[in-house]
Amino acid sequence: MSNTPRLRFPGFKGEWKEQPLSKFLFEHKTKSDGKCEVHSVSVSKGVINQVEYLGRSFAAADTSKYNLAKPNDIIYTKSPTGDFPYGIVKMNKKPYNVIVSPLYAVYSPINKYIGYILDSYFESSANTNNYLSSLVQKGAKNTINITNDTFVSKVVCLPIDKDEQKIIASCLSELDNLIAAQGQKVDALKEKKKGLMQQMFPQQGEKAPRLRFNGFKGDWQEKKIGEIAYVLQGYGFPDKYQGQITGQLPFCKVGDISAAVDKGERIISKAANFIDYSLLPILHAKPIPVGSTIFAKIGEAIRSNKRIKTGVPCLIDNNAAAVKAKDECNDDFIFYLMYRVNLSDYSGGIVPSVNKSTIEAISVIIPTSQTERQKVAECLSALDDVINGETIKLEALKNHKKGLMQQLFPQPSK
Repeated sequence: MSNTPRLRFPGFKGEWKEQPLSKFLFEHKTKSDGKCEVHSVSVSKGVINQVEYLGRSFAAADTSKYNLAKPNDIIYTKSPTGDFPYGIVKMNKKPYNVIVSPLYAVYSPINKYIGYILDSYFESSANTNNYLSSLVQKGAKNTINITNDTFVSKVVCLPIDKDEQKIIASCLSELDNLIAAQGQKVDALKEKKKGLMQQMFPQQGEKAPRLRFNGFKGDWQEKKIGEIAYVLQGYGFPDKYQGQITGQLPFCKVGDISAAVDKGERIISKAANFIDYSLLPILHAKPIPVGSTIFAKIGEAIRSNKRIKTGVPCLIDNNAAAVKAKDECNDDFIFYLMYRVNLSDYSGGIVPSVNKSTIEAISVIIPTSQTERQKVAECLSALDDVINGETIKLEALKNHKKGLMQQLFPQPSK
């Protein structure tokens, strides 16, 4: 590979130099000073207060052996997660010291610019996995075995000129600020929707919402879901037939619902085999109409409901159920109504149930007027459209940064 990036700021030339990461990071091994709060490290949030992120503290009673991370320090988690099977690497962007799990490794960069560059570099799962895959030994139960010294032993290709480091870090920092601002905008809209839904639907024990459109009054009515919607239960697919379906009805396998439904993508199972469309009637697959709301069971947790917007029906297995509005309701209202239903409250037993009879028997409160139901759905749907639009802008900024990183850095060697 060439050690020269494809995109260079004016005034800089020549190849970058490959050196061990230990030339840029050193482990200071400082422990908790007894004053700092415990922080977690996540892919999306970076270094964040554990209570703020998780809702409560999961730290040990005695945190004296927790590692202290100073501002600009680099933290390696040694914990597999999602697209990062060898752990994640993040910089402490807080302007103050924090403490993190003693299982994590903490390093100080030679300067804050290198810290920011490394944080952006390891933001990519491809870069992180390429760097760590040859260093990490996987143990029982997918544990990560790597020493702190081994982590910094592999060579990386980074700018040596401090001025070039500074201008690259400044560029990435400004872009991160734009991404953070857009992310805050999306989060604020989601909070607004959450609060609006609490006002537009009756609270527990109440018969009318606290926020209402002009011209409507009186109590809402209690109905069983089976009275206002059709509930369709999926059927099981033999494992040997589960696989990708292209050009035909997509098979909505439970684990793929969240990632694909709202994007309007075809939903495919993760198995490698292909399935012949002609076999589907034999397998009793259940076609789910467009506009339906899907509930799915993942292990012992009920996944949030998703609405099908693919433009074609899809197929679901027996770990999912779909709810389709009857004539007197509409799909959008059913979606927002079901959004408030937690199937775990109705399951009984250890494993949550998503079966047809359970869902049909759930009692809900709905407006007596079709027009009011329509107005509630239109209001929330309009807000969802705004949220989706701002989310698209957020993803565009993130993708722009990914593309920029590919140009600003030489491609990593295998």
